[in-house]
Amino acid sequence: MPETDQGASPPGERPRPLWNVISVALPLIVLVVGIAQILSAPFGGGDYAGRLGSAVLLIIALGIGCIVGLVAAVIALIRGERWAALSWFGALCNGLALVPILSLAFQD
Repeated sequence: MPETDQGASPPGERPRPLWNVISVALPLIVLVVGIAQILSAPFGGGDYAGRLGSAVLLIIALGIGCIVGLVAAVIALIRGERWAALSWFGALCNGLALVPILSLAFQD
């Protein structure tokens, strides 16, 4: 009896939507966790530098999350996964989110 891969789709069927869901979910998860981290810091007390540092880390993490999300969308399109519109949506949203992040990164 031949071994079967649990994650493989039957022949002639498109692969399960895995990478396209990751491409949309990952930047959103990074954004929610980052905002929760910023809001969890104690208010007041002149801790502006700590909040600014947290915001900078959030922007860096969001940039990395968008790059990984864009790569995941491209992988999903190459694999031909189901829900192709979600892959295109993830690629578009991650690409548009990267524009202001990269403009901040390459500023004088």
